[in-house]
Amino acid sequence: MGKGKRIKRQAVLLPVAAAAVVIGLLIFVLLRSSDSSAGTVNINVQKIAVDGWRKMDLAELENLYEGTVTSNETAPFAVIVGSRDDKDVTPRMVYMENGKGTVRVSWEDALDPSEAYRPIGYMEGRQLDESEISRITCEVRDYYDWKPDTACTFDIEAELSGGDCGFLCFEVRNNLTDEVSANCWMPVIDGKGSYLYLLSGLALNTRGAEASVTPKLFCPAKPLEETDYTLGEFSVEREEGMYYTELQGRRDITLSGQKNVLILYTSRLKADEKGRPGELMRDQALLAHGTGSLITYLIVDTDEKGFEPEYEFEIIGYAELEEPASS
Repeated sequence: MGKGKRIKRQAVLLPVAAAAVVIGLLIFVLLRSSDSSAGTVNINVQKIAVDGWRKMDLAELENLYEGTVTSNETAPFAVIVGSRDDKDVTPRMVYMENGKGTVRVSWEDALDPSEAYRPIGYMEGRQLDESEISRITCEVRDYYDWKPDTACTFDIEAELSGGDCGFLCFEVRNNLTDEVSANCWMPVIDGKGSYLYLLSGLALNTRGAEASVTPKLFCPAKPLEETDYTLGEFSVEREEGMYYTELQGRRDITLSGQKNVLILYTSRLKADEKGRPGELMRDQALLAHGTGSLITYLIVDTDEKGFEPEYEFEIIGYAELEEPASS
């Protein structure tokens, strides 16, 4: 009987030991998958330059300029181009591959945009595996027949299986012409992101437009605590037209320290002019030297002169912008 008991005890211990190994491996895998920076490529950026600005020959966009961004680093990463001092200059995120990227901006000044748009910093990222993308869709929202051509808007939605927060770069291909739009970026919060894409220059009265989306790079964000930043008062600028009034809201934000960062945040209109609650909007903002602004935009009927929008904001996270070693 005693011998039988010892044999039984050994038979139990072997599966327990095996289970311990399996559990250990599972914990390791889970820890790896929960790390949003896992798979991020270490890069060595010595320099970044923006030059070669040229005016694009596009009839529907008279003031569109394109510049070339270059770097010594050939691995994929992201560059932020803009102004550290002028809040009216909208920053641009540029996808870099093989040491090169392009940036397009609308610029109405008599001079080219080279003085306003300069490298602010860069972010590391990783290329996503198919297993990390739960869903990505691109569906037509509406057509606009504006002579002499037609434009079309697409709702692009993405969902990442890991529930990460960060910035997703992707390109959109027009399946009618095979033209590709690069440098499309969407904020991703808890694994979900959305983007409204405008496809213009189609033949008049075109229907059946299709587009495909290819993810290129994901730059993870780190969480922010309420003690890490301060928010100012919300203000609104009104620009009244004959039929519609544009309401641009601004709320300044200051981050502790003087770092250049890109922040993730959400905003929601508490109620529109009809009393209806607004949709949750995911957005991003550049904080140069630790300061920046959260921006909202709304169009209402000009008759609604007394309407004052109110918003709820939530700061989600940030990505610090590194500077090239030679800067």
